[in-house]
Amino acid sequence: MLVQKTITMLSLVLWQIPNQPSDPDSACKKEAYDSDSLQCVSQNKETANHALYQAHLYDITGGFLFDPGHCDYASGQMSLSVDADRCGCDFVSSYEQSRLPIMREVERSVLGCDYGGTSWTTRVQADGIAKILNLQAGVNHLDVGSGSGWPALFLARSSGCDVTLVDIPMIALSLANQRVAEEGLDNQCRAIVASGAALPFAAGAFDSLSHSDVLCCLPEKMEMLQECRRVVRSQAAMLFTVISISPGLAQADYAQAVEAGPPFIEAPAEYSQMVRESGWRIIGRQDVTADFAVSLRTLVATMTARADEIAAAIGADELLEQKQHRQSQILAVEKGLLKREIFHCLAV
Repeated sequence: MLVQKTITMLSLVLWQIPNQPSDPDSACKKEAYDSDSLQCVSQNKETANHALYQAHLYDITGGFLFDPGHCDYASGQMSLSVDADRCGCDFVSSYEQSRLPIMREVERSVLGCDYGGTSWTTRVQADGIAKILNLQAGVNHLDVGSGSGWPALFLARSSGCDVTLVDIPMIALSLANQRVAEEGLDNQCRAIVASGAALPFAAGAFDSLSHSDVLCCLPEKMEMLQECRRVVRSQAAMLFTVISISPGLAQADYAQAVEAGPPFIEAPAEYSQMVRESGWRIIGRQDVTADFAVSLRTLVATMTARADEIAAAIGADELLEQKQHRQSQILAVEKGLLKREIFHCLAV
């Protein structure tokens, strides 16, 4: 059972009052942000191991996601300070579209799920995550960059483990909350708005961890890997997928890979090196680029076959833009410029 449950909603943002100590065992007042009512409510900080303690929450570009100074304690209203354009991703649009019936059908045909996810994790791969991490009842699992809940909520439902979801877009976690209610997972799941590079959890709080195609979508890759290591116990397992640029490319090919890939696909070093330097030991690594290519081709084929229905839902120009982007990704994969891998690691 999770230590800290939400009040009325799954999705909460918590931070300490400025100038309070960040020691997770110290007693301090907190403010909690209810994403549904947009209200600031006071809470006393739990002193248990899983208590939240981060002084501020950051967006994925390193700026403040929520600034306590923007909370009007008299009215209870809070203003958000997220600039979606700065992260290079139109998350709001993506998640809004994912709610449309036709887009859910497209997702099912491509990945075998309909959670409105933004990663390329297939149903088969999600089953593999649960098995490799030995997820089961009593396991406290963290999923970083969870979006609208794929595959985190599937892992909770299929394995019985407790899952904490972490991401930034409020609309995504709102969708995850709806799915939690639909599937009766209220006692197993919670969601926190925070960046993977600044996780608001005590050290050693989790038994296992996963993230799906997240590192290629934020610049602070090493910081996120270090944070992931900090919040899990010793010998905890982490499984993640990531899309990256193939090594040794000519300048023109490298530029094509950057253009076709996720917004922050460029990395300061090989992922194997960053994983080791952040306190993890790699015990398994699998190239799943072929599966990625199949998913991309299936998506484009479905866009073509159901063009009229999709265009009616999202607009002809939007459909054309999305289709062209996916075609550019297929070309980059076929040329060997992009790859997608699964890493299985142990905390050392």
